[in-house]
Amino acid sequence: EQLPKWLNLIPMVSQWVWLACRYGAVALPASANPAITAGGLVGEGKSEYFGIMGSHARSRTADYAVFENGGEASLSAAEEVMREANLAYPLIAKPDIGWCGFGVRLIRNPEELKDYLRRYPSGERIILQRYVTYEGEAGLYYVRYPGEKRGRILGILRFCVRRLCIWP
Repeated sequence: EQLPKWLNLIPMVSQWVWLACRYGAVALPASANPAITAGGLVGEGKSEYFGIMGSHARSRTADYAVFENGGEASLSAAEEVMREANLAYPLIAKPDIGWCGFGVRLIRNPEELKDYLRRYPSGERIILQRYVTYEGEAGLYYVRYPGEKRGRILGILRFCVRRLCIWP
């Protein structure tokens, strides 16, 4: 997480090219997670993961709402999905398809949300999520092979979050 994104991609892309050559299928790595766009390698939205989570994972995920941005005029639509999801200010606004924290912003009031909507690309999906005050974030690496009823956790990674707002 501390390295530049392009540097993190070098080993992944190298392995992807090697597997594609070895097995004669460019899309082979995408078959690892067939329920997610491109197998979770690129282009999937956070809402895809939220949509397939089980009840246990969902109970430990901050409440959220997803909507398509229509610019600052969509403030009322944003606040309507907030009401439906029982969200209140402050909250986190972030792109559905993220890039290492780019576009993540703490929203304290309707004026800040209106500004975020004005600056965010129209027609793109945004996630509004309950603001959680805990410092840090954890990533779990879980695998379940086809045909198996249960999977296992291969690793746990904890990130320390120093700055919440990456996008000015």
